[in-house]
Amino acid sequence: MKNKLKDSTVAGAFLLASTSALGKEAGQFPLPPNPDEAGQRSTPSSQEAPNRDAKPPKNPFQGKNNTVFTQKFQIESISLDKASKKNVEECPVPKSVKRKKRPRPQHTLSLAFDAKKRQSVGLQFDVSNIPASQEERVLVLLYSRCLSRKSKIKTRGSKHKLKLDNRDIDIMGHYNVPIIEPVKTPSGKATSPATTQMTLEVELETKHLVQQLKAENDTFYFQAALLNKSDYQKKNYAGAILSPLEAINVISGKKCPTEKELRTAINSDNKACKALPTKTE
Repeated sequence: MKNKLKDSTVAGAFLLASTSALGKEAGQFPLPPNPDEAGQRSTPSSQEAPNRDAKPPKNPFQGKNNTVFTQKFQIESISLDKASKKNVEECPVPKSVKRKKRPRPQHTLSLAFDAKKRQSVGLQFDVSNIPASQEERVLVLLYSRCLSRKSKIKTRGSKHKLKLDNRDIDIMGHYNVPIIEPVKTPSGKATSPATTQMTLEVELETKHLVQQLKAENDTFYFQAALLNKSDYQKKNYAGAILSPLEAINVISGKKCPTEKELRTAINSDNKACKALPTKTE
């Protein structure tokens, strides 16, 4: 089963160069209280801080045939929509071009665009292997300009941990996931869990990318998070499962970067990461 969802209200998802994260406390995702309000973001208040002493719930996506170590939930690919390919160049990324230090993205999409033209770019995030569940869930697309080797949020039921820096994390979109029944045999017994795929369509304005590039931020990182709707509303993310890390590198210009330029960009941290608040601030 494949669902195609569109979130066209995230034109400002790539934050302005002078904007930091949403003033979040350590270990707290910036999730809105209501997933039905797709595309709307809100900053959690101190009165709504999650109960960090609460016992993590049992992973609802972990069954006999779906252990933590065999999870395949992932952002399978990120690509341009057909309309955007006329104005934005999707550049080749050689397999040898990888980030040297951890955490490392599973894949990197490289884009080149004309900074003088004001235009919208459509991105498609194909999220695959969403496991079956008889509970309503929420799929959240997270992004950050910065990475962290040690996750500040414990997700014991997830094979992959949060690699985005929680001091700079933000939401590109959040989507309701319908109940997915497990595959059953003719006798009525459940067999291996069914999975589904969702294509998330996100639109953004290139003017925000231009502002990021001027501020020396050219690489952006993404992870998808899947959690029960009830946990999402309570801001309890201990039971979430996370996808592997993905990345998008952008360059201002009509020509794609050389392999050397791309390698340098991928291995250089964004300038925004140097200005993040410390524990003492």
